[in-house]
Amino acid sequence: MTTNGAPHLNEANGLKNTIYTVAMDPNSATAQSFINVKDNDFLDYTSPTLQGWGYAVLGGVVKGRKTAMKIARVPAGFRGLLPTAVPLENVVIERATLLNK
Repeated sequence: MTTNGAPHLNEANGLKNTIYTVAMDPNSATAQSFINVKDNDFLDYTSPTLQGWGYAVLGGVVKGRKTAMKIARVPAGFRGLLPTAVPLENVVIERATLLNK
């Protein structure tokens, strides 16, 4: 997901990077968020240090979980100067809805 703005400060609040949660990387999420398609406890906040900041969970996929898994099957690789693998074709989420609990 594109946020297109200034980097967000780390907002990790103890929410866990479990399957179907949506998260962003710490202190530099200017353009992308991601959907966890498996439990990723190694991304969880553990302490207010550089090593423990974790990835901030912003929300989760409630409907469309099959679509999330379909997105996960898009071939990924390294492009440009990005240090991690990214989808090799653009993935566009055309609609997301904020749900209140």
